[in-house]
Amino acid sequence: SPNLSRKGYLFVSLLHNGKRKTFSVHRLVLNAFNRLRHSHEECNHINGDKQDNCLENLEWVTHGENIRHSINVLGVSYAQLGEKNGQSKLCSQEVHEIRRLYSTGTTSTRKLSEMFRISRRNIREIINRTAWQHV
Repeated sequence: SPNLSRKGYLFVSLLHNGKRKTFSVHRLVLNAFNRLRHSHEECNHINGDKQDNCLENLEWVTHGENIRHSINVLGVSYAQLGEKNGQSKLCSQEVHEIRRLYSTGTTSTRKLSEMFRISRRNIREIINRTAWQHV
């Protein structure tokens, strides 16, 4: 029978070739009855109930879409987003500038990394909107 995670999601442990593996119920449902997820997707509980794993309540979304859903539909507050996070090395204006410079095609991720003193990986995440999605 399913167990409850500390974050409120249902999960099950299954055995395969004598090895135990843990799976979240919502992902199992979507993988089985919708489609397999793409690497950049997360499962969203449409009504916000983490224990409602009916297919009609589940959808694959990007991380940014999941964040926006939690803010706009569920009213979740993310006080630690972006420059409000004490560990942030950038402000919103710099994120806009990174995206603008990259979109011109004249500034490489390496150059942007040097200019803003952050990793190339973080530059790519900003450009692809897997980081700083709210901006």
